[in-house]
Amino acid sequence: MIKNFVKYPVLLFFLLILISCKDDVKEENNIEENIVAPKLIERFGYILNDFKVVEDTIRNGDSFGEILYKNHVEYPEVYKIVENCKDSFDIRKLIAGKPYTILAKKDTTEKAQVFIYHPSKTEYVVIDFRDSIYANNFRKTIKTITRTASGSIESS
Repeated sequence: MIKNFVKYPVLLFFLLILISCKDDVKEENNIEENIVAPKLIERFGYILNDFKVVEDTIRNGDSFGEILYKNHVEYPEVYKIVENCKDSFDIRKLIAGKPYTILAKKDTTEKAQVFIYHPSKTEYVVIDFRDSIYANNFRKTIKTITRTASGSIESS
């Protein structure tokens, strides 16, 4: 009779260990399944997930140099950018009230790398100063949708 009392607790102990081990494996599998890749956001020919994106509007009295200086670009580098972009875009034509986007590094410096100016709803200017400095003018594609409506007049 004592042998039976010793067998049952030992069997119960091993069953509890097996059951508890099996639950841990299921939880690990659930964690791996819940990982979802972030959705890539692409605008202006750049993947925005790779940058810190700053969107703002040009205010009265703002200059190109001040905007870039606020985004950690030093004045000598601003001068180089202006000199290299003279042929494609005149920096003096920045208009107050127009939006701009700055793509900055995602590290602790948060230094601006790309300046995107939106002079109108259909045009934008990209000034990229990561490795070599260049400016390009782009026009957004416009999709024209023609809709028709009809009706009848029942009374005058």
